[in-house]
Amino acid sequence: MTPFDNYIFLTPWEYAIGNAAEHILYGALTAKMKNKTLVLIVRQPGVLRRFLPKRIRGVITNDEIFKVRSDGLIIPGDHPFLKFIGTILDIIFIPLRVGDVLCRKIFRKNFGHILRIPTLGHNIVFNPDKYRKFDWGKVHSYNWEDILTKGVPITIAPEKEEAASNIREDMGIPQDRWYVALHVRERGFYNEPENRGGYRSASIVNYLEAIKYVTAQGGWVVRLGDNSMTPLPKMEHVIDYPHTKYKSNLMDLYLIKNCRLYIGMDSGIWDVAHMFQISTMLINLTGWFLAFPPKYGDLAIIKHYYSKSRGRFLSVRECLEESPAINYHFGETIPDHDKSDYIIVENTSIEIKDLVQEKLSQNIYFTYSELQNLFVEKR
Repeated sequence: MTPFDNYIFLTPWEYAIGNAAEHILYGALTAKMKNKTLVLIVRQPGVLRRFLPKRIRGVITNDEIFKVRSDGLIIPGDHPFLKFIGTILDIIFIPLRVGDVLCRKIFRKNFGHILRIPTLGHNIVFNPDKYRKFDWGKVHSYNWEDILTKGVPITIAPEKEEAASNIREDMGIPQDRWYVALHVRERGFYNEPENRGGYRSASIVNYLEAIKYVTAQGGWVVRLGDNSMTPLPKMEHVIDYPHTKYKSNLMDLYLIKNCRLYIGMDSGIWDVAHMFQISTMLINLTGWFLAFPPKYGDLAIIKHYYSKSRGRFLSVRECLEESPAINYHFGETIPDHDKSDYIIVENTSIEIKDLVQEKLSQNIYFTYSELQNLFVEKR
């Protein structure tokens, strides 16, 4: 036994906030399960990065996520030595990223993520027994349902929480009022062409009735995102946060962590709500393998799938029974593409409002309906 046996060293994915949140949460859960301490190692940008193009240096996602707190969690900011290790890691991976870009551009060879991001500790968290073949028995043996139910508290440092709380008041949201955090994915963040990202996105217009319902119940709505988002119309008790002066990395986390309900899509920042173990509701899903609410009582609905070959919309049951390619996460052909059999249609404003109403009306005696249980089982 060595002194390092009591630790799990993990390099969370730095380029997407959802992946970073996922790694931190499941790393913390794994450490708790194994009675170990989780140590985050994050690359520290050096001077060299200033002279490199974004494609080489990579754009680090919200850096505040690597400063969250939890029992049994050590973050780089707490130990100068970890910052030194992070700098060394950055020096190592810059030439690897250069090689990866050249191989893809010149030789059309893709080595996957192994040359693009550090993956220290990933197998310990996600495949500790190094299985090569999927097995439901092995999945159940980890007892993740119970582990997720018990959870692990992940918080923001007290001094940052206080600073963000003051900003919240400046935004106009009273401390004694509850609010819903809303994120509706659009194509602007990645500047996606219509045939590459449209199927994952949705129109904020279809959410307006649901927003009005929340405010009519006495809540506020904080719309999340970036400044490429379509601006909201002026509405009482609604904050179009991306278009305010208050937008910051810290507030991005704070507004999710302290909301009563997170309403989102199968898009990165949903994982932040999951990391903070916030009650969630996912709308306009285009896949139901990865981004699906794991906690009891959380709700979700998928977009409508129109089959060109059959000339009609598929039922929810039929969607579940289709080839896994219908899920965009694993599909070889992007939905809405000319070669795809599927045309995807967004959820209607009525469906969205009804789901919000169902979620907000839940109480401690809530149980799933027979159809909901059937969906969960088949999924």
